[in-house]
Amino acid sequence: MQQRAWLKYVHWFGYFASLVVVIEFIAIGYVATAEWMGRSARSDHTRMHDGPLLDRLKSDQDNEVANLLEKTPPFSDRYQDGLRMVSMPSFGDTYFSISLRRVQAGAEGQIIFTPVRSGLGSSGSFKFKMASSAYARLVAELDVLSAEWTSEASFWTDGTRVAYERAKNGHLTSGLGNSPNFYGKINAAVFNAIRPSVAQLSRFENDGHPMGTFD
Repeated sequence: MQQRAWLKYVHWFGYFASLVVVIEFIAIGYVATAEWMGRSARSDHTRMHDGPLLDRLKSDQDNEVANLLEKTPPFSDRYQDGLRMVSMPSFGDTYFSISLRRVQAGAEGQIIFTPVRSGLGSSGSFKFKMASSAYARLVAELDVLSAEWTSEASFWTDGTRVAYERAKNGHLTSGLGNSPNFYGKINAAVFNAIRPSVAQLSRFENDGHPMGTFD
């Protein structure tokens, strides 16, 4: 009888251990599925999409970016050649709304400085022009970056958040993110290209942060 009682406890322990293993497998499966779904969602969020960005921003209730983007002139229905960009450096004092359009004499643009908080950062709206050759080099660089970019599932906690729209040949593509592997390069390319025409950018790095922020 004592041996049978001992075996009963062994069986109970086996059942309990099996239950723990099953629960662990379920938990691992749940975590793995959640991580996969999260990475898939982040990947879809960071890729370039067809169509305007504003509809997606409003759908996601991303009103701050939407408001900054709406400060720039909208594209026409025919999507004339050009771009719109919002730059929001995470440790900066100023946000930037930039638009650029190809015209017969080259390109014309506008940059709007919005202080992050009242009394902090730069403000104002400034129009500028670019030579045809400078504009062509810029959009060629941007188009190569976009063609090479698929998406990214990594989660970046800071950096410069960029909203970007590119109109070309009657077609509009757009994206949003803060990955330095794509959106950081887009931001730097635009800043470097327009800097000679916008004296007010002289105190900012090509990621939108004030000079010396990370010194």
